Amino acid sequence: MINTIGKSAKGHPIKLYSYGQANAPQVLLYGLPDPGEAVGASGLLGLLRALKDPHHLIHQMNVRWNFIPCLNIDDQPNDGLTLELVQKEQHQEVDWMIEQPRPETSALLNLNDLLNPVFTFPMHDEFHCEEVLPCYFPVSHELPDHICQEISTIIKHYGLDISPDIADAKMGQGFLDMFAINDIHKSTFAQFAKKGLVFICEVPRKEESHHKNLMATQLACAFLLINAIQLES
Repeated sequence: MINTIGKSAKGHPIKLYSYGQANAPQVLLYGLPDPGEAVGASGLLGLLRALKDPHHLIHQMNVRWNFIPCLNIDDQPNDGLTLELVQKEQHQEVDWMIEQPRPETSALLNLNDLLNPVFTFPMHDEFHCEEVLPCYFPVSHELPDHICQEISTIIKHYGLDISPDIADAKMGQGFLDMFAINDIHKSTFAQFAKKGLVFICEVPRKEESHHKNLMATQLACAFLLINAIQLES
């Protein structure tokens, strides 16, 4: 099912794709929240292909998938026709505009009220940035030790590094409690966290890393967490 959940300031439709039983737990993933953050959007294309395959193991996950392939259409480099290194500006960070919401921000907030998602994955990444930053994981709720260890294993399996400069006292290296971030209440993350788990896997622009590994890293973390949520319910 495809629905238009709003329009950007330039009039582009914001598309929501949904798949699965309507009464199943809702999960939400959205790509390209900022300019040039193309890893997540590319991963969502892989997710679409998996859902089209009736024999894929993804169908064993009892959730209703909701995803927005491109949230921030207006600010993509060259109208989204090219992938470029860009330095995003504050007015382009739609996740951080609760107080002066752009149409994209309002669409997310409305969707949060409609879906009550048990898991939200804003697919931010550092691929667009001129810096090469190691992986780190902002998260809304404390994760158990074994989940943190499994996420770390996934990152290392795909040849990526975990930030040595970010560490949570309980969750460990690379993990960041979202609510330790200044002004987090101004973000959509804080609103989604009222409904369920919010997790971000910031993967880097690392020249020797194949783009498929970056996409697989994000999706593997998402699947791990969704499965963990199902086991708890």
